[in-house]
Amino acid sequence: MKKKGVAILLATAMLATLVAGCGNDSSSGSGAQNSDSESSAAENTESEGTADDAESADADSAQADEGDVPTIVYAHTGKASADMDVWPPDFIKQMQDEIGVKLELIQITEEQFDLALASGNATFDIVNCTKYKEPQVLNANMAVCLDDYMDIAPNIAKFEDRNNLVREFLSNGEGKLYFTRCQVGPEIAGTELWDAYVVRWDWYKELGCPPINSDEDYFDVLQQMLDAHPTNDNGGPTYGLGQYVGTGLWSWYVSKNYNLGYSENYVPGLQVELATGNVYNSYTDDESAFWQSMEFFNKAWNRGLCDPDFFIMKGDDLNAKVVQGTYAGALRTWDVGSYYWEQMQQDPDTVKGYMSVVPENGSISGGFGSNPIAGWENNSIFIYSGCKNIEKAVQVLDYMHNEDNLRTYYSGFEGVHWDYDENNVPALTEEGRKLFANGGDAMAQAGIAGSSTGGWLNYWCAYSGSVLHSDGGKLNLTYTPEALADTLNPLQKDYSDYYQVAYPAQVSENQVAAGIATDRSMDNKDLYMLLTEVPEDIGTKKTQIEGLLEGYIPDLVMAATQEEYEEIKAKVIEECKSLGSDELFAWSKEAYDNAVKAYSDAKAKYGIK
Repeated sequence: MKKKGVAILLATAMLATLVAGCGNDSSSGSGAQNSDSESSAAENTESEGTADDAESADADSAQADEGDVPTIVYAHTGKASADMDVWPPDFIKQMQDEIGVKLELIQITEEQFDLALASGNATFDIVNCTKYKEPQVLNANMAVCLDDYMDIAPNIAKFEDRNNLVREFLSNGEGKLYFTRCQVGPEIAGTELWDAYVVRWDWYKELGCPPINSDEDYFDVLQQMLDAHPTNDNGGPTYGLGQYVGTGLWSWYVSKNYNLGYSENYVPGLQVELATGNVYNSYTDDESAFWQSMEFFNKAWNRGLCDPDFFIMKGDDLNAKVVQGTYAGALRTWDVGSYYWEQMQQDPDTVKGYMSVVPENGSISGGFGSNPIAGWENNSIFIYSGCKNIEKAVQVLDYMHNEDNLRTYYSGFEGVHWDYDENNVPALTEEGRKLFANGGDAMAQAGIAGSSTGGWLNYWCAYSGSVLHSDGGKLNLTYTPEALADTLNPLQKDYSDYYQVAYPAQVSENQVAAGIATDRSMDNKDLYMLLTEVPEDIGTKKTQIEGLLEGYIPDLVMAATQEEYEEIKAKVIEECKSLGSDELFAWSKEAYDNAVKAYSDAKAKYGIK
């Protein structure tokens, strides 16, 4: 048991300065510091021998000391909001003090990253790049070979299975380690599900919580709610479902994709049914998530359950209606979460909000359980070869591979937010339980991970929070059933009490444990490492086909009869084929099969279970 005795400093602002170049070396400070030094020197010359002389000397000395601390700039590519106050202050202060660096975070766009690749110059020391960029990074010689620094990176070295897979598939055939990857280990359900059948919980309870075991059951429940509540909080009409546009096909099929237990697209135009291994053409097979979604929406539309503005609302438009209590259901809980928070301002104990109902028959797959050996598929982290402080940058990466540091990041500081009980089992303290139960601002002020200000660092954590520490407890102690139960708001608590579970997601977890439902444990996200190149003609086909499908969505959804729907569907599929959907699928199927074999061979080569 290690006691760090870290004081909680409650810093309120961190790391707002954007540097113009790579991290400073030990002999230079920022431009602002140099300007201040020159000004002080001039004053000293003019007032030599005065009492101000000693004060100026002290200021110069302090600036020199600050200049001795190198700055490491971490660039985050396209994963978070515009809010730049993203560091958990106390944890970052601990990291800075222990390594002897100053950390700064910048957000860069894909275009800025591509420009850095093209020019060979970068404004960062460490960066996470999105998938498919790794070969370009290596071709541009922009990544440091981490194998050369393993003597100062003992924690990175411990990730043998991940490192070997990365060497095998992300080194342009060199067999060297240029990238680390984050969130190795299983993903948990968390407090509640976002998909399944989302209902306005207080209205659903008024109906006696009738079982929802199919889309038709869901439509019946939505209609009953609308009959009972024809107007919203502002006196306007209510609808069963709202939808927003602007994300291509994604917002139309993602919920059904997860409910069916399908993979995300490993390669364009191909979906895998995780439980069976069956593969489907995303654009032309009846079983695909897109066509299953279109059938769902067409039925909902013809039953009068859809907002008439279905095809024109942006996210903000949808939210404006959500906060008025316009909808009886939703496609995803995050679409309608603002309604509950608005209601809480008026009544902290309210249960007016939305929750996901899981079918009793287990017909919806749990959206959790993937267990990547090599971590999240969309984040390969490397150190820029032009970094002036490579060893310090390596130490920063290594810091986020250490289980003790990750326990602090996820769970707070030992002896304050968590401690070992009389049985030497790690658990949240009373202060820690209160902190995580309060959420949001309280966690941000304490400077640990669970807050919105700490979210970006999840992409830097080598292990997921559900991985076990060597002491036997999870790295994230808020993932225990007891801790999850502590964090429930009144709406979640009411839901949990009704279903007699500790927290809402446990309904689905129990079904998976009983063999009634499936989860995403067969979702092999490691395959993304192997599927890094999409030929230009395949990418063009994908863009053209998805644009075609998106254009036909209103016609498909609003088709008045089953016969009309089938006619439009047949026409759309024929046009997809004329754009090359069969050829695209043939390429994708071969690429997928080759990747599965190569991955299996690599696991055998390195003795990975």
